[in-house]
Amino acid sequence: MKSTRVLNNDKSPFESRTRRIVFVAGPGVEILDLVGPLQVFARASEMHARENPESPPIYSVEVVTVCLHRSLVANCGLRITADKTFREVRGKIDTLLVAGGDAIEQNETKPEAVRWLKRISPRIRRVGSVCTGAMLLARAGLLDERNHTSSARERGPSLPRTPPAVLFLSRDETREAGPARSLAVLSP
Repeated sequence: MKSTRVLNNDKSPFESRTRRIVFVAGPGVEILDLVGPLQVFARASEMHARENPESPPIYSVEVVTVCLHRSLVANCGLRITADKTFREVRGKIDTLLVAGGDAIEQNETKPEAVRWLKRISPRIRRVGSVCTGAMLLARAGLLDERNHTSSARERGPSLPRTPPAVLFLSRDETREAGPARSLAVLSP
């Protein structure tokens, strides 16, 4: 759905559509890796809705699990019910972020989920990870021949060390931005 609208009295029109943000989590997910970035998108959507009550939301946010069932337990013991399992995901995704956690760190993610991630990633505008979520991106081959950030804990055998930073990765170039570590965003 495309439309033209004005935001904050800005006279320049822009395309309006809801961007679907999918967070991928596994058993033992690091709760902050999941809910921190999720809250940023949810809050931005709330703020936009207050300022633009007639327009569609700018983001829809959902949690998808790499398990065969929707329920999982975070590393802090909190039980989470995801919106979907990876097998149930359909439709266009704008941004996919993999949250780090125990199952990913211990390589206990189902091979079927790794294949799913590799298969859908070319159709997604931005694919990224938070902390050890990069290990799942690496297993899916999404970090091959790319610069990316990782700490020793996150590297494992397939993640070589690069300087800590937030990296925005495109098909042709890598740019560092900011002091934070271990957030990789892959974009076309």
